[in-house]
Amino acid sequence: MADDVTLAIALVGAVTGTAASAAQVYSIVRDRPRLELDASTHESIHDAPSLTVTVSNAGTRPTTVRDVGFFYDVVEFKAIRPGEDQPVHHGKGEAGCSIAKGVFLEAGESKNFDATDKVFGLNLHADQPLRLYAKDMRGRRIWAGAVPVVRLLSGPEPDVTALPESERWRFEAPEKRLLPGKVEPAWKFWVKSDLRKPSSWRPPWEK
Repeated sequence: MADDVTLAIALVGAVTGTAASAAQVYSIVRDRPRLELDASTHESIHDAPSLTVTVSNAGTRPTTVRDVGFFYDVVEFKAIRPGEDQPVHHGKGEAGCSIAKGVFLEAGESKNFDATDKVFGLNLHADQPLRLYAKDMRGRRIWAGAVPVVRLLSGPEPDVTALPESERWRFEAPEKRLLPGKVEPAWKFWVKSDLRKPSSWRPPWEK
């Protein structure tokens, strides 16, 4: 009889312990910060077109966003000393631009950042898609959609006569359709296809 009581107590303890662990895991998942991203263009009669990036904490706890920016691609680079021809260092690295770093957000808070100058400063073709991202406190990257933001800001047929000759190529018709950079490996089949297979990407107006 005593053994039966001991067994029953052990079973109850195991069940309640498992339930408590499950509740704790649910609480952690529910309470963690959740980042949301958005980019929008603005234009008026008196102001030139501008690009605003919004990062929001849709979770229930405050958090710090390490970095918010636009990703172009992984490219090869070379470092050359002034007056020399041979590179002293070469390798691969990410190309893009950072819009803001160290952004603290309370639960439910959003913050806006003007990204216009940073995007134009990339010196890429106007039709090149750029992908908005944010890095959370642990360095994990949250990806948003890819859009040719410079084309959206400049319009389909901008007046390029005021631009230097060296800048006008950015607004000429590209020889082929430009695609965003690959940001996820092919085996991550549960993420959006255009993140791991750039050829599946389509601009918003073709969807």
